Amino acid sequence: MLMPVALKEYGAAKMLKEETRDHSLIFARDVHVTPVRREALNNNIEVIVLGEEESTTAEFINVTEKYGSDK
Repeated sequence: MLMPVALKEYGAAKMLKEETRDHSLIFARDVHVTPVRREALNNNIEVIVLGEEESTTAEFINVTEKYGSDK
């Protein structure tokens, strides 16, 4: 189930990933990600945020800074 806006975002993710290979791409868009999270992970998105984006994203950043992004 690809939504038109998701196609643009996946295209942008692919382009960003090519430019920023050393960084993780975080997708925090509840409207799309919640029902089709596997699709997002299969389209150049490495991390998806479900729920409250602000607090979950901050928590993710804190954990990756402390333990690294490969954990």
